[in-house]
Amino acid sequence: MKSKSRLGLFYPIKVFKYNNIYYVNDFIKSYLHNISPHFKSIVAFTNVKYTEDLLKVCELVKLEKMELEKMNIDIIELPYFETTAQAYKKYQLIKNLLYSNKEKFDKLFFRYPGPFLLLFSKFCLRNNKSLYLDIVGNPIKLLKSIEFSFINIFKLFILYFERTYIKSISKKITIFTCGNELFNIFNNDSTVYKIVSTTIDKINKKNNYSFNSSEIKLVTVSYIRQEKRIENLLEVCKVLKEMNRPITLEIIGPYNDSSAYFKNLIKLITKYNLNENIIFHGYKNHDEIKKIFVGNDVFVFSSSSEGTPRVIFEAMANGLPVISTNVGGISDMIYDGYNGFLVNPKDIKGMCDKILKIYTEKSIYSKFVENGYNFVNEHTTYKLCNNICKIINKS
Repeated sequence: MKSKSRLGLFYPIKVFKYNNIYYVNDFIKSYLHNISPHFKSIVAFTNVKYTEDLLKVCELVKLEKMELEKMNIDIIELPYFETTAQAYKKYQLIKNLLYSNKEKFDKLFFRYPGPFLLLFSKFCLRNNKSLYLDIVGNPIKLLKSIEFSFINIFKLFILYFERTYIKSISKKITIFTCGNELFNIFNNDSTVYKIVSTTIDKINKKNNYSFNSSEIKLVTVSYIRQEKRIENLLEVCKVLKEMNRPITLEIIGPYNDSSAYFKNLIKLITKYNLNENIIFHGYKNHDEIKKIFVGNDVFVFSSSSEGTPRVIFEAMANGLPVISTNVGGISDMIYDGYNGFLVNPKDIKGMCDKILKIYTEKSIYSKFVENGYNFVNEHTTYKLCNNICKIINKS
């Protein structure tokens, strides 16, 4: 039954507007579609980008039309920004939009990390509106894992301040966290719920679980930046190649070919004699990623800092066993030995051993695939949204 609550939603996503129609990616549309039946109305404060060429945008990301009337959603257009610095330059305008729409909602769901935490939280506390903070990542740990810079030191200062602030108001708000790490940070006699964030509505089940055990075919999806530790996967490939195992690694994700990190990866590929073994695909949309998954056998993930990465759900939903570093909330997604393997960060030998185990013991492969499907079925977008909305409407 639909609640009488009116929900405000701050979700720093990119919404495109073309001919007065809003478009979002398929996950966000599914997310909004699943939460809308639970509330009398929804006011979404969101980052809107106008475009004159929707087809060009759709080449980069799969977009779907938002059916706002059916979902009873009112979009409050925030001035467009790409970075946090750009966002705060428009602080006063966004504050005015928030206060001018304050009668439209009783409760606010705020996704963090993102800009304007203090603005929206203080607004809720001063105006007797319930605040639900959805904490999806650990930016402090992420920044600590990358190279030193004065800008990053400044960002760390801000993030530590925000963490202290969240703890100071935690007994007055409700917190959702992704994974054990974040749960343990904020679970201090507060109302904290641990969730597993997902983007999956359905699985793409394989007809059979067979694969060619003579060739190791690995795939990963990741931003190509330092905390993702792609260099560790290159070292894994080097070790396995030296064991005379035919191997390929396909890397999906946007990269900057002029960045120092990417240039170093190219040097390592040459040093390790992997030029014929490594493929950088760059950015690919959802459907293109699925096609690349079909041509591979095992999904590998080497990050040093994460929340609950959705790409792991995507891999399991497409029938790939997962071998991942045990960081962030990944242990809430991969149960070691059940639907994948977990290894410690930088444990090159451990990851190599797990890859070889999957390729030499085919029963493990089929077990991980089947259990991965089962796990995804228990953690669909519908079930995630239903659980969150029940908690919001209960309080």
